[in-house]
Amino acid sequence: MHGVLQQQQLRVYAIVGGRVYRQPPLRDVLLQRLAEALSDLSICADLLLLQLCCWTLPCGFSWRAPLSRKRLLMAQAAANKYCAELHQQQQQQQQQQGEQMDSEDAAAASSPSNSSSSSSSSSSSTSSNASSNSSKSSSSSSRVKVVYRRPLCAAAARVLEEERKRLTAEAQKHEAQRVALTRQWGEATAAAAAEAAQLQQQQQAVSKLRSLLLQAAPNPHEAAALLQQLKITADSQ
Repeated sequence: MHGVLQQQQLRVYAIVGGRVYRQPPLRDVLLQRLAEALSDLSICADLLLLQLCCWTLPCGFSWRAPLSRKRLLMAQAAANKYCAELHQQQQQQQQQQGEQMDSEDAAAASSPSNSSSSSSSSSSSTSSNASSNSSKSSSSSSRVKVVYRRPLCAAAARVLEEERKRLTAEAQKHEAQRVALTRQWGEATAAAAAEAAQLQQQQQAVSKLRSLLLQAAPNPHEAAALLQQLKITADSQ
C-alpha cells in the first residue's frame, strides 16, 4: 500500500551479570525523564515562589502557602536533598584540600634542602590557603543560610505601611461619604413625609368644602360664598 508509514519501536537490551534484560523504548525513557524533570522544576518553582512571598512579609505576618500538603512535603524534601548535596560537596572539597595540604606539608618536611624562609613562606601560604578555603566554605555554607533565613525587607515593610495608610484613608473617606448620604437621605425622607401630610390635609379640606358646596347648591348666595372661600383657601395654600 502506497502512502502508509510503518513505525516500529526500537528495543534496548542491557547485559547485567551475563543476563540479557530488555529495557523500555528510548522514547518512553526520555518522556519519563522529562516528566520527572518537569515535576522537579515545578516543585522548585513553587518552593521559590513561596520563599519569595515569605521574604516580602514583615515580622509577625505569615503567608498561607498555595501548595498542598503532599507538594509541600515534596518541596521540603527536595530542598533538604539539595542542601545535603551541597553540604556533601563542601565536605568532599574540604577533605580533598586537607589531604592536599597534608601531602604538601609532608613533602616540605621530608626535603632537607628547604631553608627556614621557604618553610615559613610555605606555612604562610598554607595558612592563607586554609583561611581562604575556610572563608569560601563559610561563605558558601552561609549562602544557603542567608537564603533560608533572610531578615526583614525594609522596602516591603515600607510598601505595606504605605498601603495600610492608603486603605485607612480610603476607608475614612468612604465612611464620611456614607454618613453624609445617610443624613441627606434622612432629610429628604422627612421633607417628603411633611409634603405628603400637607397634601393630605389639603385634600381633606377640598373634599370638605366640596361636600358643603354640594349641600348648599340650592341657595346661590351660599354657593357663591363657598366658592369664594374655596378660592381664597386655594390661593393661601
